[in-house]
Amino acid sequence: MQDLGTLGGVSSWGYAINESGQVVGYSTLGSVFHAFLYSDGAMHDLGALDYLQSAAFDINDHTQAVGTLMDESGNASAFFYDDGRLIDLGSPLLSGSQTWVINNSGLAAGHSWGGNEYRSYLYADGTVIDLGTLDGFVRTFAFGINDAGQVVGSVTDLSGTLSRACLYTGGQLQHLGDLLSPEHGWEYLVAAYSINGSGQIVGYGRINGEYRAFLMTPGP
Repeated sequence: MQDLGTLGGVSSWGYAINESGQVVGYSTLGSVFHAFLYSDGAMHDLGALDYLQSAAFDINDHTQAVGTLMDESGNASAFFYDDGRLIDLGSPLLSGSQTWVINNSGLAAGHSWGGNEYRSYLYADGTVIDLGTLDGFVRTFAFGINDAGQVVGSVTDLSGTLSRACLYTGGQLQHLGDLLSPEHGWEYLVAAYSINGSGQIVGYGRINGEYRAFLMTPGP
């Protein structure tokens, strides 16, 4: 077990690690927090550009990282870190945003919010793709992405009380539960959090009156 230290404050939080052992997260720095990259045995401050604070949430095997920036009023803007540069993505789709995950092709996914809306997006080389919504489920949240660009997450109704797992693939957003065979036995799938290169998906749902973790493996 290793203590990665801090950027000078008292606390730090690690969020993701790549195959080289590089870690990203955020650390307190005085009265604020900044995103960090832990590499070659040291914690490096990624800065916050013209914002007050920053946090990093994911990193790929090419040392590209993603996260969010926050100003003094709490307004959030997604960032992309590449080749030693922190890039402000602005706020794709709505007024606030954070980029949550990134794959090894540099394709990133996150979500934006504003008013009573929450929408998810894909970002690549300056292009933003809205993942869309599903009937009756107007809020979308992206939580995981694989190297093929498939995204998993959840969709909720306007109140946020009804949630279902979703999959974005082939340019289409769909309910993950629609892919289950008729005899599956699950009442519903609530959310999906990660998808690997083989298309296996993990999350949780409800079966036999209980909430349980699931592993979904695509058929032949």
